[in-house]
Amino acid sequence: MIYSITKSWVNINEWDICQIIGRGESLTLLCPSRDEEELRKSLSELADSNSKSIKCISSCSNPFLDFSQDPSIAMYKHGLLVRKSHAEPDCKKTPRGKRGWKTFHGILKGMILYLQKEEYKPGQSLAEEDLKNAISIHHSLATQASDYSKRPNVFYLRTADWRVFLFQAQNTEQMHSWITRINVVAAMFSAPPFPAAIGSQKKFIRPLLPSSSTRLSQEEQLKSHEMKFKAMAAELLEHRSSLPEKKVKGKEYEELKQKEEYLIFEVSRNHTLQGGLELIRGIQADTLWAPASLYLLLLRPPHSHHILCARRGRGTPSQAL
Repeated sequence: MIYSITKSWVNINEWDICQIIGRGESLTLLCPSRDEEELRKSLSELADSNSKSIKCISSCSNPFLDFSQDPSIAMYKHGLLVRKSHAEPDCKKTPRGKRGWKTFHGILKGMILYLQKEEYKPGQSLAEEDLKNAISIHHSLATQASDYSKRPNVFYLRTADWRVFLFQAQNTEQMHSWITRINVVAAMFSAPPFPAAIGSQKKFIRPLLPSSSTRLSQEEQLKSHEMKFKAMAAELLEHRSSLPEKKVKGKEYEELKQKEEYLIFEVSRNHTLQGGLELIRGIQADTLWAPASLYLLLLRPPHSHHILCARRGRGTPSQAL
């Protein structure tokens, strides 16, 4: 089957990106006061605990074991979560028998989200079985699942290796709290990505993201997210402007679609994490006011519906995304 790919794709266009870069009116939206209060609470607690250390993931047989038992690593949140696996690494669809909803007690400690069956008790070690369910949130993005109607209070979590999970929280406030804390912890502590590999192959390969914690200061980390966002936005515009006018099919279509999906997600992710760090900086400086758009950004990033993996082989890349 042949698919028509043209320069008229309009999921994220030049105007959208320029507005985001320039802090334009496209993001000046009102955030409900209750949501803002919960966000302020979550961000204040995150700012207070920012001095605690986060260590690199080790190379031992189970790298999550040291994290769970280390008292020096900050615990940012715990509570009941119901999890569903939507996609495995590289967005490969989770087999039907493994997609069911399962209830856990979630513990966000350092850059690891632990999922245990027993109720959380401070100082209690996790069982080996529970450690297998742990998820590293480095370079991840959590977003409200506004397009999911089967259950209330659901959010998406896409990880650095492009796994996708759905999580159901106990109520709306808890959902917002989980989204905020996951995104801000990922923003504060994820190490800057490696430079893109240079080679003779034209095929797009999604860059690997380091699992270690950043060595940058908070200001340097904020600048890193800002620069990465602008670079990804510029690359997305360049990708759109260089699309072929002719019809393409099969493998070439898949590669173009994969690259666009990656760039759209990176624009949204880096812009969201940049906003989270700006809010943390404002709270640490005792700033009493911040634009409502920044609070809203943490919950519903622009084009966050692109969080799910595109179905392969249907329509144009933009339609699939």
